[in-house]
Amino acid sequence: FLRNGDYLEVAGKIVSVEARHASAIRDVFGRSFAPQAFDPAFTFEQVLRRVDPFIVTPITLTNSPTAGHAGAQVQEEEEMVS
Repeated sequence: FLRNGDYLEVAGKIVSVEARHASAIRDVFGRSFAPQAFDPAFTFEQVLRRVDPFIVTPITLTNSPTAGHAGAQVQEEEEMVS
């Protein structure tokens, strides 16, 4: 892992250039640079599994989203926007 701020800055610049290169190459081959507007979303459980090794303080959720309650998730997102 990069911990030095100078190296992180350079790595960030490289990432943006690499993204432009990848986009240009896809364009040359006649493929869309962004075949869809958004990447596929992870489920709540998938996210939790991926971040769990990095969580130091236990997290307690009282109303976590579930797959069967998509309406509740939309409502929460609307509340965050307003």
